[in-house]
Amino acid sequence: MSKHVFSKKLLALAAVALLSVGILKPINAYAASITSGKTYKLINVGSGKALDVYAAGTANYTNVDIFTDNGTAAQKWTIYSNSDGTYKLLNANSNKALDVYAANTADYANVDIYDDNGTAAQKWNIVANSDGTYKLININSKKVLDVYAAGTADYTNVDIYSDNGSAAQKWKIVEVGSSTGSGQAYTNQDFTAYTSPVGGITASGVSPTPYTTCAVHPSDRSNAYSAPIFPFGSIITTNSPINLPGYGNKSSFVVQDKGDLAFQKSQYWVDIFFDYENNPNAIPNAQNFGNQKISYTVK
Repeated sequence: MSKHVFSKKLLALAAVALLSVGILKPINAYAASITSGKTYKLINVGSGKALDVYAAGTANYTNVDIFTDNGTAAQKWTIYSNSDGTYKLLNANSNKALDVYAANTADYANVDIYDDNGTAAQKWNIVANSDGTYKLININSKKVLDVYAAGTADYTNVDIYSDNGSAAQKWKIVEVGSSTGSGQAYTNQDFTAYTSPVGGITASGVSPTPYTTCAVHPSDRSNAYSAPIFPFGSIITTNSPINLPGYGNKSSFVVQDKGDLAFQKSQYWVDIFFDYENNPNAIPNAQNFGNQKISYTVK
C-alpha cells in the first residue's frame, strides 16, 4: 500500500509513558488460572458455542454472537485488568473491545465490538460460579453477558440481561494458544509511524485502522513479496504503553500490513498507522512520534 514512513532521526523522541502493564493477578479465588494479558475463548455453557465476532468483522459496532468453536481469532479474547479492578476483553482479530452498544443499560441491550476507550460500557467484572464457570457483569448496567433467549444456534445474538443464574449466562473461560504469532519477546526494536493516501488498503487487503494497524518486515529479507515476519492478525503488545501523538497512550497493535521493503530498520521493526492524509494532523503526528526503540511481545 502506498504510504509515507517517518523516522525523524533528528527530532526528540516522543515520551514513553512509564505505566506498568502485564501485572498478573487472579480475578478472584475461583479464577486464579485467568491472568491479565493472556488470550482465552469463552464457551457458553447453555449452547456449547464460542463468543464470536460476526463474520470476523473488524469495524466498530460489529455484532457479537455465538458460533461453533472454530479456533479463529474472531473467537479469541485477550483479557486485561483495569486499574479499578475490572477487566476489558479485546478481540484478537480486530483488537477492539467487548462493548455494550451506546452504553445501554436495559435488558436485551446489544453487545458489539468497539475501539478500546476505557468507558464503563467496556468494563466487566468476571465472577466465578461455584461450578467452575464464570459470569461477566457489565459495570455500567450491572447486567450479565447473556445469550439471547438461551439460544443454541450459530449466530444467536449476545446481549446483556439481568443476572438470573441460567446456563445462557455461564461461560467457560479457556486459555488458548495463538496461531498467528510467536509468543516471544523482542527487545529494543525500531518503532516508527506511517500515513496513507485516502483509500489505501493494507497488504492483508483491509482498510487500516488509525493507531491500531501496524506493518512489519517481510519474513524473507531477500524477497519483498514474502509473508510478513509476524503473520497477519498477530497482536503486538509493548512492555509499557507508548504515547501516540494525536491519540494518547496505547500498548497493543494488530499486524495487517507490510513495509520497509528496503530493510532499513531492525529485523523486528514495527510501523504504526497514524491516519489517512486527509487528516491535516496525520503527517505532523507521525513525525512527532519519530523513531523509537521499544520492547514488546507477539501473540
